[in-house]
Amino acid sequence: MEVYTEDGWRLDVQRLPAVGDPHGAALLLHPMLADRRIWDRPRGRGFASTLASEGWEVFNADYRGHGASGPAARAGGIWTYDDLVLYDTPALVRAVQAEMGGRPVVVVGHSLGGHVSMASVGLGNCQPDAMVLLSTSPWTRAFTRSRRARLLRGFGVEVYLRLTQVFGYAPAASLHIGTVDEPLPYVEDLYRHWHEGWSSRDGVDWQRALADVQCPVLAVYGRADWVLWPLRSARRWLAHTGSMALEVWEVGKGDFGLTYTPGHMPLVIDQRSRPAWLAISRWMEETCRSLP
Repeated sequence: MEVYTEDGWRLDVQRLPAVGDPHGAALLLHPMLADRRIWDRPRGRGFASTLASEGWEVFNADYRGHGASGPAARAGGIWTYDDLVLYDTPALVRAVQAEMGGRPVVVVGHSLGGHVSMASVGLGNCQPDAMVLLSTSPWTRAFTRSRRARLLRGFGVEVYLRLTQVFGYAPAASLHIGTVDEPLPYVEDLYRHWHEGWSSRDGVDWQRALADVQCPVLAVYGRADWVLWPLRSARRWLAHTGSMALEVWEVGKGDFGLTYTPGHMPLVIDQRSRPAWLAISRWMEETCRSLP
C-alpha cells in the first residue's frame, strides 16, 4: 500500500491481514536507525505477525527515507524530525483510518515512532483511537536528572552529531549500530532536543502539546533498557500526557510469563518477548471494546 504525504513523499506500507474478524487495525511505526522489518523478526513469527494472528489488521509502515520509502540518506534523501511529526504520521494514520472504514485504529510506536506519534497527536494532526508506546521517550536534559545518564547521553548526542557532520549522514549501517542511515538535519534536531528541549524547528513546544493527547495510552518499557536508563526519565516525560487512560508497564522476568528481562530493542525483536506482545494485544482489544 502506498501513502502520499502533503509535501509529496511516498511512504510504503506493508499490510498483514488479520486472522478472523479483525478487532481493528494496528499501525506500526519503527524506531530510528531501522525500518519496518524490525517488527517481524523472524519473519512470520515476530511482533507484527503475532498481532495479526491475534485478530489485528496490521499496517507496517516505513517512514520517509527508511526501507521501501526511499531515497535513503546515503542516496541523498533529506528529512527532519519535524517532517515525521507534521507529515508522515498524520498521512499514515488517516490512510489506515480510511482503509478500516470506522473500525478502531491503534498506533503502535517503538522509540522514535512512539514520541513522533505522541507529538503529532498532541498537535491535533491525527486522532487514533489508542496508542501503544514501546521503549519510548525523547532524550532531553530536562527529564534526565541522573548525573551519570546526563554525561552518557550528552556524550552520545555529541558524537552522533560530529560523525554525521563528517559523513554528511549518520553512517549507522557502516558502524553496525543500525540498518538505516539518518540525514544531518534529522540528527541536528535530536541534538537540539537534548540541549534545548523537545520542540519543533519553529519553536512549537511538543512537551506542552502532550496535555492534549486524550486517547488511551499504554507505555511499555523493558527493565533492562539501557538506552532509556533510568526509566524515571521516561515517567517524567509521560507525566505531561493529558490522557486519563494512561498505563505504564515496566516489564521483566516473571511478568506475563517472561523468561528474561527485555532491553530497548529486544522488547520488540526478541521472540522471548512474545508473552508481553500477547498482553499488549489484550490491552488493545479491551481498550477498543470499551470505546464509545
